[in-house]
Amino acid sequence: MDKLVYGGIGAVLGAVATTAVFLALPDNPAPAEVDEFVAMQPLTEVEQAEEDRFLDLNLGAEDTPAVEPLENAQNVPYASCEKPPELIAYLGKPGNATFARRRDLHSYLTATNVLATKDCTCTGKVLPVSTLMAFEKRMMETAGVTKLEDLVTQNYYDEAHTMRWQIEDLCGGRI
Repeated sequence: MDKLVYGGIGAVLGAVATTAVFLALPDNPAPAEVDEFVAMQPLTEVEQAEEDRFLDLNLGAEDTPAVEPLENAQNVPYASCEKPPELIAYLGKPGNATFARRRDLHSYLTATNVLATKDCTCTGKVLPVSTLMAFEKRMMETAGVTKLEDLVTQNYYDEAHTMRWQIEDLCGGRI
């Protein structure tokens, strides 16, 4: 019981001391004065070249070959295409490594198929799940891995992202 009484007294004394400190502070403190102004020195040529290289945003679109737009492309955005239930089940739910790997491979295959067939409709953008399964199996064998989670697929995703620009030019709109 003594601990409770002493703890309560300590809390009240702490609150009173904190209030006293805050009441003693001025309402509008003066800003700290700067004694000297430090001017930024101009960059040397080497530093400027490195700064320009760092700030150069290279999205890879310059390296991709130009694609002529299709007449009457009938572009249908992938998001509005109906996906087969097998594909949805095979891709799985977002949030794990398996989904991420399959998404990367699927994006790559979709982009490759649209460019190869020049089909901007859902037929060219939605592939059968068997195609994805066969591609996944071949990539795992080539990489020498037994689990999909061990397969490095970021390069496929990057390539699909680059091809996306070509597809947008080809189809006349978003993939």
